[in-house]
Amino acid sequence: TLFRSGICSRKAGEIEKARKYFSTALRYNPRSGSTLLELTEIEIEEHNYLDARAQLARYHRVIAQSAESLTLGVQIERGLNDEKAAREFGILLLAKFPSSIEAKRYRASMH
Repeated sequence: TLFRSGICSRKAGEIEKARKYFSTALRYNPRSGSTLLELTEIEIEEHNYLDARAQLARYHRVIAQSAESLTLGVQIERGLNDEKAAREFGILLLAKFPSSIEAKRYRASMH
């Protein structure tokens, strides 16, 4: 599948190729949460935080917030030096998923 090809390309370090596979996969299934998260992670790794923010917003329009997605939100907003927005994602993470690994890591990062 296109998604699997994107995963393989990403693991091989072929980021542009992976991005193309994921983008094409979204044309066939625009509600694919895993594909949207992969694209969000790529944009974060490439320091394209505004694009990452847009991808995450698209994800949250079609999929409920998860501990993983809220953690990505924290990373994105920190990358954009928006500590207030990062804190808002962190508060949501702690409120909705208090016992998650992500919440524990977030708490630890605050000390």
